[in-house]
Amino acid sequence: MVSETGKEDPQPSQNDAGVKRRGLLRLGTIITALTGASAVSAIGANSAQANPGGKTPPNEYVPIAEKGAPSGVATLDLEAKIPPALIPDLSAAYAPVLADGKGLVRKGDLVFNVMDYGAAGNGLADDTAACQTAINALPEHATLIFPGRHYIPGNLSLNKKHITLAGPGTLLDGKVVIGTTGTREDQFWNVTGLTFERSTRGAASYGIELLKTRRGTIQNNVFLNMDKAIYVHPLPTAAAHDTAQVKIVKNEFADVNYAFYVDRADVANWMHTSDCKFLANTVNVAYITHVYAKSIDGLVCSDNVFFFPSYNTSDGAAKAAKKHNIYIGQSDWLVIKGNNCFESGEEAILLDMAKHFSISDNLIAWPGQKAPYDAVKFTGSNSPNGMITDNVISRFSGNAIGVHTSGNGTIVVKNNLCEYDAATGTYYGTPALNTFTHHGVYQPAASTDTLIESGNETTGGIYNVRKDSMFSAVRLNQDVAVAGSKSAVTVTAANTPIFSMQSTRGGTALFSGMLLIEVKNTESESGNLSSYLFHVTRHPLGASLTKVSEHGLLTGGSANHPSFTFTVDGTGKLFVSPVGATSGKFYFYATYQGNLRLMKP
Repeated sequence: MVSETGKEDPQPSQNDAGVKRRGLLRLGTIITALTGASAVSAIGANSAQANPGGKTPPNEYVPIAEKGAPSGVATLDLEAKIPPALIPDLSAAYAPVLADGKGLVRKGDLVFNVMDYGAAGNGLADDTAACQTAINALPEHATLIFPGRHYIPGNLSLNKKHITLAGPGTLLDGKVVIGTTGTREDQFWNVTGLTFERSTRGAASYGIELLKTRRGTIQNNVFLNMDKAIYVHPLPTAAAHDTAQVKIVKNEFADVNYAFYVDRADVANWMHTSDCKFLANTVNVAYITHVYAKSIDGLVCSDNVFFFPSYNTSDGAAKAAKKHNIYIGQSDWLVIKGNNCFESGEEAILLDMAKHFSISDNLIAWPGQKAPYDAVKFTGSNSPNGMITDNVISRFSGNAIGVHTSGNGTIVVKNNLCEYDAATGTYYGTPALNTFTHHGVYQPAASTDTLIESGNETTGGIYNVRKDSMFSAVRLNQDVAVAGSKSAVTVTAANTPIFSMQSTRGGTALFSGMLLIEVKNTESESGNLSSYLFHVTRHPLGASLTKVSEHGLLTGGSANHPSFTFTVDGTGKLFVSPVGATSGKFYFYATYQGNLRLMKP
């Protein structure tokens, strides 16, 4: 046979072993030169484990430390072959063989194969015991390879440091439990290149279950057809940060109910799981929620792609089951960035009881298909402080962003593009989308947190921002703002409170600014209107309200005429009194600037 170089290749029967020997010897020469040790001896000793039933070593692995040059590198002849006189007696370099044909695990052997421990790898025989025996035998810094289809109905347990479980094989109908029920440890484990597959998505069918363990990586794996692919299981005695710094990177998930599920024990510290990363994964598809955490202290969820069953699937159960792309319960220090979130049944992103967060640069399409839901929603009373910026939110059924929190925090919402389409075609809920009002940003009256909104854009003919109450502003500097608030009040008597005033910093001792109040008897664009312009201030001598001008229906000729006089008390609370026949429910829209903001009375 002639090679591409034009030279005749030797026959395989004459040269295969020689080629392998020469390759190993060259590798040994390089490593010996760098380390002073014979790498080929190590390879030879290790390879004996791969042939546990043999009585003599395979001729392609030749330890040479015993012969040749003092450095441990053999001298080759002119044909690059080992002279017979230099071939050593190899029997001492190989592990003894047990009666059952399995080789002993020796110190220094760092790559192991479950097939050497009796695993069948045919997908039928129960490999649980063999695989667990292999794991139990691993020294630190070892890698265990699963090359076949390994049926493990009894599950596997890993509670060691610096261990890698590696593919390319498949683990069938079982899970790998990582961690301890005792004292937590920094274990530095790695699970890579494996396929986890279940025959059913029944309850408690997991791929990987995490107990008390820290600093591990799950990367480049495939999870198929299970309930919770990666499940964090806090024990009843869980303490803060028991499971921490777990990285879940570049995995594929298909036909799972949840890709990443963080549970919370009833009596557990809410911070038992912390500082995890879910990065660059693809979930196609999840049936309930892609990333679900009942509580977590620190999560980066970035650059993932999330798919649900499509809106036009014929599977009615799948349509009814799907919920969120991302759900996070009580939490702190969240980063949700750069994800593609498609076709959620309810909210695409729902944060309940979040403390600090950043949600940015996500693409969210066709959320809230089952009923009117906000695409991104905040709830709870944890006084959230965070930002939602630079997201594209398309074809939502309720509002694009809903702030429904009740604390004393501040949420900044800016530079989001909110694309509404009543004829989206992906919505299969009720009521019809054209029968109620939609907004880019919405904050109901019950919400008591500060909303700072700017730069958001909407398409599709909907309102940009609706704030039933509270503060919304573009901060020009620390003490000056341009802002707006709304108060819906029934006025039937004098001195009805409509707003409380304070400084942009939140203090009530000193404030000053210009206040424009537009009053209407209806929320629609039609109806009766009056407007009032004031200079307001609170100084060491008290608060004052100076009317600059007023226009509109001012005489109270009818009950639905927005005719009022305004006063302020010494604490900065703003009151109205009806003029003439004016009586009933009116809407007060306030725009103000300066060191001033308006709150609920």
